[in-house]
Amino acid sequence: MSTHVPSYVVTVTRDWERADLLRAELLGPKRYQTLTWDEVRDAGQVFFNDPEGLAYYGMPPSQWFARGIRMLARTCVEATPDVTAAPIARAVVTTLAFGGSSLPAATAAPSPNPRLAGSPPDDKTVGRPAGVIDLFAGSGNLMLHIARALGAPARGMEASEKVHAHTKANLSLLGVENVEVRHADWESYFDDPLEVPTSVYVISPPWGEAFSFAEGLDLARTSPPVPHILDAIAARDTAQACYAVIQHTPVEPVFHLPPLPVAGRGDGCVILRIR
Repeated sequence: MSTHVPSYVVTVTRDWERADLLRAELLGPKRYQTLTWDEVRDAGQVFFNDPEGLAYYGMPPSQWFARGIRMLARTCVEATPDVTAAPIARAVVTTLAFGGSSLPAATAAPSPNPRLAGSPPDDKTVGRPAGVIDLFAGSGNLMLHIARALGAPARGMEASEKVHAHTKANLSLLGVENVEVRHADWESYFDDPLEVPTSVYVISPPWGEAFSFAEGLDLARTSPPVPHILDAIAARDTAQACYAVIQHTPVEPVFHLPPLPVAGRGDGCVILRIR
């Protein structure tokens, strides 16, 4: 069943055609090129109507670039910017603080979750110690935001050697602790998982042709498809409680959301309870 997850707060005005053309270029011929400062600003202007739009790791590009952080072309497209990552992290904290009690199942267009209004509760209200797992880590930015918000350890898996090398170097420059990104495919995580009572999975595999700014995101066409990933987690995760944070954009529509219990929602995500 197709499900359209609407935007509630974030509004971005962009030239869809121009944004899709640049996205195709950065994921195609320039895929593994490190972007220059001018290219970073140009991408921010096209994607966010703001040359400082590509904010990662809690910093605008003028700050992270000055610190020596660098992004591959594909990572600038695939990474979760701060404007999306921060509200997702707040939604995760709130959801776990309320014990992940289910909202209506994800089989119809959802309405805003009133529990997400206002400031999130203090981290000490989170009921169970958690570990954050990003099976397709990329820049690691979303994983880092959620881990910091929960005060939790985190592990990311990244299959691309070049993306992994950049992300490892960037995280080293940030001096983060209890966060690691391994160079391995996503399924290998289950061979050596975090030993935590609560698993919080970040689910954002490469979107590729499953997404366009003009049409939105089809979760059944990501690589691999989101439903397949959730099936693997349900079968192989061993934690007492398990959640999946399904990332989408706060603006474009989303289709084929898996029909699992909805534990929480926020701008840019739906949080599903697997167990």
